Amino acid sequence: MSQNFNLANAKLNLSLKVVGKRSDGYHLLESLVVFLRLADDVEIGLANKGCHQADGMHLYGINTKSIPNNDKNIVLRALAIINRDILKNLPKYTISLTKRIPSGAGLGGGSADAATVIKAVAKKYSQHSNTLFDYPWHQKLGADVPVCLQRRDCIMRGVGETVMPVTYAQDVRKAQHVLLVMPKQSLSTEAVFARHAMANNLDTDVGCPGSKVEPINLDGIKSLGNDLYPSAVALCPEIAKLCQDMQGAEGCCYASMSGSGSSVFGLFDSLPLAYQAYRHMIDHPDGHWVCLTRKLDP
Repeated sequence: MSQNFNLANAKLNLSLKVVGKRSDGYHLLESLVVFLRLADDVEIGLANKGCHQADGMHLYGINTKSIPNNDKNIVLRALAIINRDILKNLPKYTISLTKRIPSGAGLGGGSADAATVIKAVAKKYSQHSNTLFDYPWHQKLGADVPVCLQRRDCIMRGVGETVMPVTYAQDVRKAQHVLLVMPKQSLSTEAVFARHAMANNLDTDVGCPGSKVEPINLDGIKSLGNDLYPSAVALCPEIAKLCQDMQGAEGCCYASMSGSGSSVFGLFDSLPLAYQAYRHMIDHPDGHWVCLTRKLDP
């Protein structure tokens, strides 16, 4: 059995706007996204043709107790969908997943893992590649899966079905160092969206200002912010203190919350100052998990 080693990179929402709500209850989003060097390790083994029994998944690393190891797992769900809708009788597989991206952090770890497996299958069965990438994963697995399949600087829109490349200005590109800190409490996407109060007359045609004026600079990102922040703070007040202290750290160009939380990030263009803030956040009373990483090159 050949082994395929892959990295599932964390997603970072630099901004997140909730611009409307569909009749089926799904929220319409616009978000500026980058990817990080922080990544889960995904080892995928596909057996020879003719063997159809699934072996399942082996979990290692952080937060594994909170990750289901059954048909509710997003990676196993992705493989089940491929077997059902695209590649009938998908050969036997084994997956070893080493988690470095915490769950419930707003960093898209599960979506990145699923996207990595989808891409691995697409590479092995190249004749089905277009079908695999064009499949409506946003409907089946969540809004972050399509953007994780792209894994590049982008704007994601709608319920995740539209992903477009974006160009960031020099000040955003220079802020390569990313400090992440997460409180002890993780947050579920469903709980944060349920808390978010939507206006009934939201104009779903309104777009991110940055989607029309490129390159997008830090001031543009700051003006957008994260619409889910107040709802996340209501559920986890520690987020507010972490974000405040991150923004106050020397050298921090911008601080906010990623996705639906609960992780907070700070962008730095100086590695020594980023490391100084990292040392401070390690001892922060509200911090539970801290990581200093870099953005992926576009």
